[in-house]
Amino acid sequence: MTTILEQLSILDEITLMVKSISDAAIAHASGKTDALEENERPLGTIHSDVCKRLFVSSHKFLSEAKAYEAQAEAAESEIEEKEFKAKSDRAATLGRLCKELFWAQVQEDLDFHGDIGIRAGWMAVERTARPKPPAILSGLLGFSA
Repeated sequence: MTTILEQLSILDEITLMVKSISDAAIAHASGKTDALEENERPLGTIHSDVCKRLFVSSHKFLSEAKAYEAQAEAAESEIEEKEFKAKSDRAATLGRLCKELFWAQVQEDLDFHGDIGIRAGWMAVERTARPKPPAILSGLLGFSA
């Protein structure tokens, strides 16, 4: 017996992308994130392989969407333009779905539902108050340092 979700072809497409993500792509994505900032508190490390693959998949789908959009702009006919725009819209939707699934699972895994960011080494952080401006700027603006 199949479940309702198993009947959604869009989830099959996401599953194929997630499964296609290499360990090297995961390692590369981890190195591209920022270091911990002053106004952030570490929450824990993301260990879920599926979450990491969803993160990379979201970026791949969104990159595909941009590429299709560029092809639509360079299309030689209106029909071709519409086809590329449709492909771009679909890839963007898949990218957003992957991103939402990623964040939902990270929040669930960490049992934290605030403002979360990802930093180098797959560290999840709570983003707290904005950093204070430099003292000289605070003085010029009349803020107490």
